[in-house]
Amino acid sequence: HRPRKSGGSPRESARRAGGLAGGRAAMAPNGPLAQAMRLKAAAQHSELSKVQEKLRQTQAELQARSASAMSAEARARTLASQLEQMQAQAQEKTIAQQRAQAQREAEWRAEVAREASATEEAQLQRSAVESSLRAAQAQVDALTAGRA
Repeated sequence: HRPRKSGGSPRESARRAGGLAGGRAAMAPNGPLAQAMRLKAAAQHSELSKVQEKLRQTQAELQARSASAMSAEARARTLASQLEQMQAQAQEKTIAQQRAQAQREAEWRAEVAREASATEEAQLQRSAVESSLRAAQAQVDALTAGRA
């Protein structure tokens, strides 16, 4: 008595039909099914190889871009550091120039003050000399008038 067909898996159906021995297809190594399976396996292997190669290329591109990005980041940090250094130097130079200008102005004002003081002193001495000269002239005039 045969068991009733349940539909089951394709493997079960093939085994019931007498095409499977022990759950495996009894294929001729050079038969059309084996040849088709080899072609399919070769196509899948070829496709897998292509995908793997594409993956390798993508990974290489990613690594190159990553290295490029890291290099650009390092350059950016270097340039930022150089910019900060240049700004600090420019600021120091500006401060030094401002101090030098302030020093020159202070020295100029001190010189002007000394010159003004010396001029005032010279004017006072001239006034004193003129006064002494007038007094001496008055004495000379008085003596000359007294002898006459």
